[in-house]
Amino acid sequence: MRKSKGFFYGLFNGKIDTELWNVARYEAISTNLGGSKDPDFLKFADNGSGSQGVFAYHFDKSQEQELYQTVTIPRMYKEGTNIYPFIHWMPKDSGTGTVRWAMEFSNASIGEVFGNTVFIYKEQSGEGTALIHQVAIFDGVGAAGFSKSGMGSVRVFRDATHENDTYDADAILVEFGFVYEMDSVGTSTLDV
Repeated sequence: MRKSKGFFYGLFNGKIDTELWNVARYEAISTNLGGSKDPDFLKFADNGSGSQGVFAYHFDKSQEQELYQTVTIPRMYKEGTNIYPFIHWMPKDSGTGTVRWAMEFSNASIGEVFGNTVFIYKEQSGEGTALIHQVAIFDGVGAAGFSKSGMGSVRVFRDATHENDTYDADAILVEFGFVYEMDSVGTSTLDV
């Protein structure tokens, strides 16, 4: 069995020969709203003495609400491996019901056609503490469908009217993105 020469050997030779992971992150406030099913942008915390406070998108229990983002597959992505989408969120209150998060996306490599959209879902219960930071990690997707510098168009939403969504208050979205395995620090050709 060949012994790995380690991260720095691989780094200086353009390739990584040990398993490394990275994250592509998209803050919820940097996304686009569609204008028809927009979540409310509301304060979730302040200093307790009337400050302006901090705000985030609140996804309602009674209706489907959504955000949109375009994503690029990083040049460090190890082609042929799954990516793992995730959502950072907070329950508005101390309820422990389940939130059903969802993503709808279409992706294409350079020179390919964007195909029909795909839906993925992740259900996670509130931990029983208001405003506690939680992360919902989806199952791996796309091993055969993603390539370096490929693009994706993503709709992130709370599938609030589904029977499995039982959390009765707002779910506050902070950030979403995906974890991916790396095989290099970039590409050896001048391309975008």
